[in-house]
Amino acid sequence: MSRPRKYATDAQRQAAFRQRSAVVDRAGLEELRTLLDRFQTARGAAARSGDALAHSLGGGTVETTLRRLCEHWETLAQPEATATQRRSAHARF
Repeated sequence: MSRPRKYATDAQRQAAFRQRSAVVDRAGLEELRTLLDRFQTARGAAARSGDALAHSLGGGTVETTLRRLCEHWETLAQPEATATQRRSAHARF
């Protein structure tokens, strides 16, 4: 009597193997963390020296700062955004 199959198909077996053997690029993650720290330090310095955009992005985590920056640029990039909306986006910063 043979053992029951764990996976119904060879494709499922291969997918499970790939998932188990995923590799994390630790050097790349460390480089990204260093770059994010540099970004946050530069934003803080710019805010202290009077840069309005850097100041409006606020403190907090680097994730919050990046989210606010993305929202700002997304508002400006919307094709249906009126001149008033664009000025409003700039005014927030």
